[in-house]
Amino acid sequence: MSGIATMRIKREAALLANEPSLGVTAWPTDDSLFTFAAEIEGPDASPYEHGIFRLSAQLSDRYPFEPPKVIFTTRIHHPNIDSSGRICSDVLKMPPKGCWSPKMNLNTVFAAIRLLMAEPNPDDPLENEIADEFKNNRAVYFQKAQSMTKQYAVKSNISAAPTKDEGKPLAVSMQPINSTVDRLHVTAPAAESSSSALPDATSSMTETGPLTTLDRTQVAGNEEVASEVVMNNVKASAPEPLKLGGGGAKKRIGLSLSSKSKKGK
Repeated sequence: MSGIATMRIKREAALLANEPSLGVTAWPTDDSLFTFAAEIEGPDASPYEHGIFRLSAQLSDRYPFEPPKVIFTTRIHHPNIDSSGRICSDVLKMPPKGCWSPKMNLNTVFAAIRLLMAEPNPDDPLENEIADEFKNNRAVYFQKAQSMTKQYAVKSNISAAPTKDEGKPLAVSMQPINSTVDRLHVTAPAAESSSSALPDATSSMTETGPLTTLDRTQVAGNEEVASEVVMNNVKASAPEPLKLGGGGAKKRIGLSLSSKSKKGK
């Protein structure tokens, strides 16, 4: 399955480079492509506004059939994010506890996390005390979250450059290798290179039916066919709208942020 995962992740690296979600910057930290670093801008009108929050995403060799493991590496005061950076969100869990699907991607995940920052779900928290603040004393919650944002997430208080492990964003280009499959090649950019523009790697992506038409038995038995389907199934457009639950009236948005179970967080 690692071959399928690698080809899929290369496509997603190109999508993140060329068409990232609003307020999100993300890149693979090295040539292995299985670890990504991300920076999320605090949403407007939230206590996280003006902050830059760093995250780490780890992908397994079964991706996209398993969700990525994402944590905050910047401290944040939030009912659905604990002191270790763990995040309680449906998009990071497999069904039936969550809603992860192979049709989702890293762009989807980071956008969902940013929306969760703007709209916490205090009814299913990781931090009960913060959830109680959010429900019963919103001013205290806002003040504490804003204070922690200023302390840990504003640019003047965080390191200007990524750490060695975070690396630099990798340049992503596409080179055809045969008549039916295009493979992405990801290379580290040369220092002070003037050719920083990235090609539109999503232009060769074609729409196919839902990836879920391939079950795991089919994937394991026909890796070549599954590879092509997985590669072609990454789309630049947002996923189909899902219902958002928790905290108030349901809304129609492109992502599901509600977290359904406290177990296994």
